[in-house]
Amino acid sequence: MPVNFLSSEQIVRYGHYAGEPTPTQLAKYFHLDDGDLQTISTLGKLYTRLGFAVQLGTVRFLGTFLSDLTRAPSGVVNHMAEQLQIDVADWTKYGTRSQRRHKKVIRQLYGYEDFHKSEIPFALLRQLYARASLTQESHLVLFDYATAWLAQHKVLLPGPRILERWIARIVSRAQRRVWQRLANLLLENQQTRLQSLLIVDKDARFSRLELLRQPATRASSPIIKQSLHRLEKIRAVGVSGIDLTGISVGHIKAMARYGRNAWAAALEDLGKNHRLAVLLVTTQELEAVIQDEALDLLLLNVAEKFRDAEKSGIKARLSTLAQVDMATLQLCAVCQFVLDEKLSGQEVRQAIFQEIPREELEKAVALVNQETSIHAPHYYNLLTDGYRSIRLFLPMLLKTIDFKGTGVSDDILKAWQFLYRLDHTRPRPDMETAPQSAVNGSAWRAVVYDQEKQVDRRYYTFCVLQSLIAALERRDIFIVPSHRWQDLRTQLLQGDAWRKARPQICAALGKTSDGEKEVKKLVKRLDALYQQVAKRLANNKSVSIKKDGDHERIHLTPLKKAPDGKRLKQLKAAVSQLMPELDLPDLLLEVHQLTGFADEFDHISEKQARATDLPLSICAVLLAEACNVGIDDVVNPSIPALRRSRLLWVQQNYIRDETLTRANAALVAAQAKIPLAQQWGGGHVASADGQRFRVPVESLTAAPNYKYFGEGRGITYFTFISDQFSSFYGTVIPGAVREALYILDGLLEQQTVLEPVEVMTDTAGYTDIVFGLFWLLGYQFSPRLKSIGKTRFWRFDKKARYGRLSKVARHKLNEARMADNWDDLLRVAGSLKLGMLTASEFMKTLQAGKGSSELAKAIAEVGRVAKTMYLLNYIDDASYRRRILVQLNRGEQRHQLARAVFHGGRGQVWKKYQDGQEDQLGALGLVVNIIVLWNTLYIQKALDHLRHTGMDIRDEDIRRLTPLGFGHIRLTGRYDFTLTAKPELGGLRSLRRS
Repeated sequence: MPVNFLSSEQIVRYGHYAGEPTPTQLAKYFHLDDGDLQTISTLGKLYTRLGFAVQLGTVRFLGTFLSDLTRAPSGVVNHMAEQLQIDVADWTKYGTRSQRRHKKVIRQLYGYEDFHKSEIPFALLRQLYARASLTQESHLVLFDYATAWLAQHKVLLPGPRILERWIARIVSRAQRRVWQRLANLLLENQQTRLQSLLIVDKDARFSRLELLRQPATRASSPIIKQSLHRLEKIRAVGVSGIDLTGISVGHIKAMARYGRNAWAAALEDLGKNHRLAVLLVTTQELEAVIQDEALDLLLLNVAEKFRDAEKSGIKARLSTLAQVDMATLQLCAVCQFVLDEKLSGQEVRQAIFQEIPREELEKAVALVNQETSIHAPHYYNLLTDGYRSIRLFLPMLLKTIDFKGTGVSDDILKAWQFLYRLDHTRPRPDMETAPQSAVNGSAWRAVVYDQEKQVDRRYYTFCVLQSLIAALERRDIFIVPSHRWQDLRTQLLQGDAWRKARPQICAALGKTSDGEKEVKKLVKRLDALYQQVAKRLANNKSVSIKKDGDHERIHLTPLKKAPDGKRLKQLKAAVSQLMPELDLPDLLLEVHQLTGFADEFDHISEKQARATDLPLSICAVLLAEACNVGIDDVVNPSIPALRRSRLLWVQQNYIRDETLTRANAALVAAQAKIPLAQQWGGGHVASADGQRFRVPVESLTAAPNYKYFGEGRGITYFTFISDQFSSFYGTVIPGAVREALYILDGLLEQQTVLEPVEVMTDTAGYTDIVFGLFWLLGYQFSPRLKSIGKTRFWRFDKKARYGRLSKVARHKLNEARMADNWDDLLRVAGSLKLGMLTASEFMKTLQAGKGSSELAKAIAEVGRVAKTMYLLNYIDDASYRRRILVQLNRGEQRHQLARAVFHGGRGQVWKKYQDGQEDQLGALGLVVNIIVLWNTLYIQKALDHLRHTGMDIRDEDIRRLTPLGFGHIRLTGRYDFTLTAKPELGGLRSLRRS
């Protein structure tokens, strides 16, 4: 079993200083108390006392002694010398014999024990075993935890390989225990059926499992039927009802991900218990995934039928437009005779028929009735063209998927059960017994019931399907198991769990549980802000209030572009000339050498699996994905780490959302430590924007959007950019879906050291509900508003006087709605904060359907308060508007860099499935962050050099520099992964000289 998960760089860094300790670390580990000073004072020469002190601080900080004490950082030596009031001049005289003797003294006096002789590590072993059993923490995380624990408990660190093997054995034992527990849940016949999933049937190219897990790429009726067949086959394995409660969710997710992606041959090679465990969780996962897929396809297919009917109706109306116009003119002429008061009743009829023959008038009336009564505005009468297509999968859908409800949509479920009986029971029920409560609206009643009031099965089916889909989107109807269409009530804090969590949630959100009290605070805050802004309005030259019809509206003067001064231009030019030129592979390898980001990638199944020069392989695969060039462009048969088989193995087993997220977190943390990045921002502000990519292959995630994709389809990669220029979150969304739905995900799900509290977006990301959820969670939402004139300003008190703003603030807020629903508002915010609920899915349910729920109205009401406060600050402070514009421009510049990197394949995404798209664009985001980090480091070095040469550099100019340039980086050409310039470990290469 391979156990060497530590890289050579990590081995070198183990038990050594990585750099100068921080002031906090110096105070914690290197402070000498009275007892320490008394012990040290008994020693002889001054340099001996200093050496002893450095040894003592080192073992407290590192958990071990340095073999060569001269490698201790100068900051540590100076800190100890200051406390001892000793000159460091004779420091080097501290000899080896004294060091060995003092190590023994420190062990005895301070209670440090040897790892192999101490009984204390047994407690650590139990903790590590528990963590390995309950979580999917990587070997490196457990390794770091073990070293910190040993240092804290005064157990001297063993050699790196010894601790490495110790960790590997613990993790392996925990994993085997999990596999055994899962395998023991299976009966013998269930084991046989699971094993049969790996069989490759005659004339088939893939195993049964590989065929079952193949996602759909189109929403056609035959494809929906195929998905339902796949669902039946998965259920036929007979493991759906096995309860996995008590098994770590992390282990289940990891095994399911592996089972959904690994080749059948790789699964065959696993041990029996491991193989059965993977197949069990994969089968249960596939049931939920395929059910979700079937419903996704259903929504797309039915929506297409309604669009086709509408297109056909519009086309038909356009084709008869001339006849309708003629008929309308004839009817207009009839009305003129009717309105002529000189004509009596009998004379009117005679005059009309003399002008227009009766037969022509009857045809005109029939034509106008036909084109205006039941066709518009929905064209439901033309849905029959798609009914035959729906019937291809509807009987199986009715039989296969069990819809459940919250009680709100029981009428729809009764109608759905009626459709089921029509297809699957004998004798069939009469259409007259169809539940009529599901037929809502005059447009539907006009087509579902014919002239004899008989129910037309075709229209009734479409009516029920539309109602079912609307209820699904609101989650009034749901399915089990599911990831996207599950019951939202199970994801919200409920009952006793909510009552117990409420005090902690209120404390975390900075709010009380008293709704009336909190609303009164809002009333005071909004009123005070109105008064303050109104007072300053006369001196605000960028704001004017103009009459627009019956209302007065605010107009804002657009911000002018801030020009680059002469000094800033000189600084930019000087920095640009100093930036070293290099190839992209060199850049990736150098940043790994500096940060170790590639060490965050571990095997999807065998966490301890490592290979020689694995970081080299990972960097090559990341480049191939990010540049959209494919594996062949980075293959080098002469280097084992770059051979095609190795790269494909790494691509399948190491590059995934989990590892990309961890690697990105390491890069963001490294960026945040650079003084230059801290001058750009503190990491508390971010912008969110989507970058569009065309998808020329069939894909369910690709959607039409003529503005961005023309006649084609595409996706949006929605990214969050910090004010330090690093990206901390990204997700793929279909091209037609509103970005506003995903804007909270980036704040709640990001896993970096940054703590953004304000997000800036374009106008497209703005809704009242977004403002409301942001405020409830303690965040600030700051969209750029291109036009503020028609934006609504809200107030609590209609009688309040706000000067010239009084007529602008025309809309009244509902205090009672906020106060009455306050507990539910806190419950939603708490569930989102705890990660029990996905913000994007929740927002979709709030905005689904025609009518809003009371909860959605309450969130929107809170949002109107937050929005109005934001609008008042927005018009009042030009610097605030400028700050939003600057941050959004950073996002646009980053998109330009990403587009330049993603140059292969005509800049289009050729992956069919969402997992592949997310992995590829996640790799792109990671590589862009690597470039940003490298640029920041070298801009910092260039600034230091320029200061040394005497150049006048101002802070305001530094804040306008950007690490998003790429003119000095060769992004295209042949990719050679041999680091041409090899900086020393932790160091940088030389700057370019003109």
